[in-house]
Amino acid sequence: MKCGESDERNEEFRKNYSPERFFQLLISTPAPFIIDIGAHAGESVLMFRSIFPAATMVSIEPDPDSFTLLRDMIPEGSTALNLAVGSRTGSATFFQYGNLT
Repeated sequence: MKCGESDERNEEFRKNYSPERFFQLLISTPAPFIIDIGAHAGESVLMFRSIFPAATMVSIEPDPDSFTLLRDMIPEGSTALNLAVGSRTGSATFFQYGNLT
């Protein structure tokens, strides 16, 4: 292997197998409707927004602390819901563990 060949191969791999390329091949519309269940603080919202700027997104996060972070960063054209998703309709107690360190 010549000096620099691995950098070129790494760059080629990154272009061919990036998350952007994966989702663009999987989703054929430039403006998909994306539902993000368990959105945490919105990391996937930012990723999908960078790949599909015209996407409509609904992000669902039950944890109130994570939801506050999500709500504060959600881009225009997206919706954040402080809910949980399950197999039954109704209400439940949401348990949070404290920091154990």
